[in-house]
Amino acid sequence: MKKNKVIALILAVVLLAGLLFSTIFIIENFGHKCTGHDCPICLEINQAAQFISSIKFIPILSVTLTILSVFTLTRAVFKRVYVHKNTLISLKVEMLN
Repeated sequence: MKKNKVIALILAVVLLAGLLFSTIFIIENFGHKCTGHDCPICLEINQAAQFISSIKFIPILSVTLTILSVFTLTRAVFKRVYVHKNTLISLKVEMLN
């Protein structure tokens, strides 16, 4: 079960990073000085646009689901690590009469 959460977290971060970096790259290089037919920057912009459009869901929906997944996993980890309640069993108290 723990392995699935880690894999889901990694995939969510990779998807979010890919969307974010592709969008930033397109925005920053949109008005570049094109060198002609085989412009490497134009090719990279085209690949970034294809990556964004290749996601089958609506981009806003996929970003929202990614952020929600990361938030849920982070909250679960935080709750597990910092909100641990001490009980007699977890403290290994031996109650003998």
